[in-house]
Amino acid sequence: MRVAICDDEVTEHEIMHELFDNYSQELPELEIVDYYQGKEMLEEKEFDIIFMDIELPEDNGVDVAAKIKEKFPLTKIIFVSNYPKYVTQSYYIDAFQFLIKPLTQEIFNTELNRCVEQIKQGREIIIRKAKEGNIALKKADIVYIEAQRRILTVYLQDGSKYQYYGRLIGEEKELGQDRFVRCHKSFIINLDYVRSFDYNNILTTAKKMNLSVEHSDINEKIKIPIGGAYHNHFKEKILRFWAN
Repeated sequence: MRVAICDDEVTEHEIMHELFDNYSQELPELEIVDYYQGKEMLEEKEFDIIFMDIELPEDNGVDVAAKIKEKFPLTKIIFVSNYPKYVTQSYYIDAFQFLIKPLTQEIFNTELNRCVEQIKQGREIIIRKAKEGNIALKKADIVYIEAQRRILTVYLQDGSKYQYYGRLIGEEKELGQDRFVRCHKSFIINLDYVRSFDYNNILTTAKKMNLSVEHSDINEKIKIPIGGAYHNHFKEKILRFWAN
């Protein structure tokens, strides 16, 4: 598991390392990389978790985090700050959590446990028989699934898509309804990729250039419809998901 700590204060890095040393669970193949500026992480390969201060000498942590999420949407970002006023901004970039300094070992353990559990769930694999043959789909890579009669099309965050026979109700049960939610009679959405929503549509964090090549605006985000009969159910699920 690759973890980054980004803070301009040496003492804060020492505190974070001590919290990891005293963490109650064992993390497999843990690698911790220290950064004192946020932009340096944009040149790195993907991290599983980033602990980031918001006020950095040369960078704004929220801006850097937004660029990281754009490049690596599955990275879990935990802001650690002295300034609660930034909490609202952290919601816009889908941060996993916002923690106030100084951190206690109890809070650190609780939030890291939740974060690691989500990462483990996202790494689970399902096998489907597509026309290309048997395919292994990582749950965390699935943005949404669309049904057209008995044909299901799964859209992945890397831009690929596959078709196979099935029913959405079966996919709901196997994928787990805590993260994969029916929002329309023909769509299941992965809550990890939800940016915002209104009464009619869900705006995802996925670009149309990745998932729908027929669209001309390559920077526009994918929208998924919300069926009227599913709106209240979806709203309850996503608000609970964001609150956690």
